[in-house]
Amino acid sequence: MAGRTEPNQTLKARLALLQDELTLALRWDSSCILIAVTRSEITRRKVATMLRRAIEKQGSHIRTMAITAENADIALTLRAHPEWTDGVIYIHGLRWGGGRGGRYAYHALNMHREYLVEGRIRCVFWVSEHESRQIPRLAPDFWAFRHKVVDFPELPSLPRMGKDRRETIRTLTRLEQAVRNDPGSTRKLLVLGRYLRDLGCLEEALKHYQKALRLAGRPKPYAVELAALYRTIGQENLAQQVLKKAVVQT
Repeated sequence: MAGRTEPNQTLKARLALLQDELTLALRWDSSCILIAVTRSEITRRKVATMLRRAIEKQGSHIRTMAITAENADIALTLRAHPEWTDGVIYIHGLRWGGGRGGRYAYHALNMHREYLVEGRIRCVFWVSEHESRQIPRLAPDFWAFRHKVVDFPELPSLPRMGKDRRETIRTLTRLEQAVRNDPGSTRKLLVLGRYLRDLGCLEEALKHYQKALRLAGRPKPYAVELAALYRTIGQENLAQQVLKKAVVQT
């Protein structure tokens, strides 16, 4: 199986790698398991849209599957929908598949990986950097089945803040260093968390928000922000839990 892409390739070149793999799989009616790693949700949406347009231009179509605890056994869910094999499936949200430590979706993939090949499934797993590290650890046999891993680490610019991409990276580096220098500062954690949220780095933002909330004793204003972040990624239950704990402790 192919390794990961070189970081010096252009975004267009990396996007072409995904497109070429899917084009061949559609032409020969064969399976194709791709993993696209993004740091920012904004970048994921951008690249996913570009790939969708390219695939639709070829006369095919894309379906989207968001992982939840209810459909965490991805292969069996796809097996229940044989009509989905006529196109390409976008899959995202592995970490929300339930189980202890959010591991169930990974374990289920490892157990039922053969169906993705036997069922001629063509799919792109859109994963965060954390999820990309969890796959080979928790689903090593599935990892061996994948055809290609392509990294899209680009951060978006924040034009509404008057920042281009280079300035965005400088600001983020400065905020991260401030937290490393003073890891117990709730204020610095929140500033970094908010900046990561605006960049679409939602998984990283969650980590800093959660730590700030613990350090500050779960004040309601911080809890409201964290709950809004959970809702952004479709986790209403977690949002309600955060708000409930904040009310109890105030």
